[in-house]
Amino acid sequence: MDFEEKLKALRKQKHFTLMEVALKSGVGIATLSRLEKGDHRGTFKTHQKIAEALEVDLVELYKDIERPDETTT
Repeated sequence: MDFEEKLKALRKQKHFTLMEVALKSGVGIATLSRLEKGDHRGTFKTHQKIAEALEVDLVELYKDIERPDETTT
């Protein structure tokens, strides 16, 4: 599972809209949308704020996230 998939799944599991997460986290709705689409990675601080807004530990936000292949050709 990718970060964007996990973020969206957690948000939907909690029955939160993007607007609700934006208001609770202080992270802009456009940024949240880009994070869920994979167009933006965000910062660690942003991820912390989102985890708090979703009422989960940061560990839960990162749990089961697949790391991209770090090898280059």
